[in-house]
Amino acid sequence: MEQNARAAVKKYASLVCNALPQLSRKVQRRTLVMPYYRAFLRGYGQAVAETISALRTSKIQTGDPELSRILAADQARVEEAFSRDFPDRQPLRTERTGHRIGMRAGHRAGREVDLGDCYLVTHDLVFALL
Repeated sequence: MEQNARAAVKKYASLVCNALPQLSRKVQRRTLVMPYYRAFLRGYGQAVAETISALRTSKIQTGDPELSRILAADQARVEEAFSRDFPDRQPLRTERTGHRIGMRAGHRAGREVDLGDCYLVTHDLVFALL
């Protein structure tokens, strides 16, 4: 993920530097490049999470009904433990800043990432049944 983000930022930074030569490199980096990088990572992570969630859902739907019951019980147990351990947890505030171009680029890159043969998703679900 970071390797993809660095490559994308390098391309973006060269465009920014050429388009705004009057700004110092430090200002360009702080105001344009770093927000792009952070947004790229968020978009990438969201896309990969969506892909894994879709794979997991399809495995559950085509699998044994016992798997759905086990995963639902696990989810309830985790939520209860989390609520008990962190009773005063506040929801995360929404991101007020962002870089739409970086987010879209990250999301696109995350959608295109090769997750292999879905070994990890399958592995996780098999262990849920054990």
